[in-house]
Amino acid sequence: MYANMAHLEQFRTNVVRDGRSYSDETFEKAAKILNSAKKGVQAAADSKEKFEALVTQLKALKAQVHEEELQFDDAPEELLDPLMATLMDDPVELPNSHTIIDRITIKRHLLNDPHDPFNRAPLTLEQVIPRPDIKKQIDDYINSKK
Repeated sequence: MYANMAHLEQFRTNVVRDGRSYSDETFEKAAKILNSAKKGVQAAADSKEKFEALVTQLKALKAQVHEEELQFDDAPEELLDPLMATLMDDPVELPNSHTIIDRITIKRHLLNDPHDPFNRAPLTLEQVIPRPDIKKQIDDYINSKK
């Protein structure tokens, strides 16, 4: 799957930003395992090459993302995701707890647990409320740092 989606820039960015699933070491280990597997059909060899290229791209992208995160290290707390402590990209409000959280964070949480993590009320992704006002504050902050 990773090899087949490696050409999509947004996919690579999402992989790197997913701190629970991505680490350089894990992907390097997976590439070594693929290389040590017996030679198979041509499609398998193509997938190995694509995956190795992806590992190289992800390592470079991870370094770039880390550098960007350091640049915004002093962001105001209200612009940070309350669970991940990272600058939010798409802030949304949870309808029951009124907590502001990044959409991707709550989306990941809801994959495992259909409740608001702050008050345990039932919650679906469709219920979250977009907060363009906070998104504008984040964009203004980013622009001021550049």
